[in-house]
Amino acid sequence: MPRRSELRTDPDETEVRALLAAHLTRSDLEAARFERLASGGINRCWRVDIASGPLFVRVAEAAARNLGADWASEALLLGIASERGIAPRPILALPAEGLLVTEFVEGGRVIREVVSSPGCLRRIGRLLGELHSITPAPGIRSLDFGAQAASLESRLSASAARPDLAARARAVFERLRSGCDRVTPCHNDVHHANLIDDGRRLCLVDWEYGGIGDPIFDVAGFLCHHPADEAGTGVLLDAYGPGLRRESLPDACWAFDYVQWLWYRLAASAASDPANDAAFVARARELAARLET
Repeated sequence: MPRRSELRTDPDETEVRALLAAHLTRSDLEAARFERLASGGINRCWRVDIASGPLFVRVAEAAARNLGADWASEALLLGIASERGIAPRPILALPAEGLLVTEFVEGGRVIREVVSSPGCLRRIGRLLGELHSITPAPGIRSLDFGAQAASLESRLSASAARPDLAARARAVFERLRSGCDRVTPCHNDVHHANLIDDGRRLCLVDWEYGGIGDPIFDVAGFLCHHPADEAGTGVLLDAYGPGLRRESLPDACWAFDYVQWLWYRLAASAASDPANDAAFVARARELAARLET
């Protein structure tokens, strides 16, 4: 879960408290302590302390759906991944309202300075191998990164379009699609801030962009967020185990960056916080420079 922040009175806490009371038969909700948590700039998140233990509560903004989030699929993914101990257990999901309640995973985020160490790379490789070995559950959406890119492209204005990158993307996605030999449950947003370490295990949080798809994108996505040298990449892949076509990783990394670039350009206008808007614009520029090389 996001790192705990200082308790503060939030103007929409009353709304969330009432929403929970309407759907959770918990007598201790009235006296629950709400603590606002840091989030990615689009959703609102809380830690809610009740007598039986802490909960994580997220109310997602409609803008997240337009950027590719699927909350019904997320709840199903949480269900199967939590059985393996690699995701928080879902307690309540109301996809139509963007409401998610899960157990609160105690522990700390994996810090950026540690995530690319050999020991952590081995743990993440094993985590992704475990995730990709899970049998999919009915109802989880199929997610094709090429189709997702096309959907995001369609929302860009004509003046913001980059036909050169779009043409390259189509060729890259076609190569990846033709080489895909299996589909699995995928998280699709694996980076240090979505990894919680409770001292015993790593747990993945924030599954709203997950689905059934090509597992190479989970590995490529992690490496895009946390670039590793050849030795570090080898440690990650060796811990992951067999079943991943390593020769396609350069294409998958470029393709993941392309989808990221589209997402950040569109998310900048959807962010409720001007600071996040500026950060999203800066990230889009950084990704554009990588894509052009």
